[in-house]
Amino acid sequence: MTPAQPEDVRASWHMEEIPGCVHGCKGACPNCDVTQKRQFETGQFCGLLRDPKGPFRDCLATVDPAGYFEDCVPKGRRDVLCQAITAYTSACRVARVKVYSWRTAQFCAVKCLSH
Repeated sequence: MTPAQPEDVRASWHMEEIPGCVHGCKGACPNCDVTQKRQFETGQFCGLLRDPKGPFRDCLATVDPAGYFEDCVPKGRRDVLCQAITAYTSACRVARVKVYSWRTAQFCAVKCLSH
């Protein structure tokens, strides 16, 4: 079985975008809230993917975070942000690279389901 390519992993969680935004756009997306986009680029959000001291520091040289970052930022939605970071986490693990803890109760918490 061939391992999934980063594009395949990212595409598997693709969700509907903010109205007026363009999937895969470079720079400022047309009609997107630029302030919100800039906030999502910071290390507290999507920028976490590229932080050389962050939880993905060991993975940066093995799995390029650029595509995951680009998919994460223009959307401006926390659910998509969490999915982008989760997809990158999966890609790093497939590459057998350590990922340090990045989820908190306030940031992309995993909700347990009761039976």
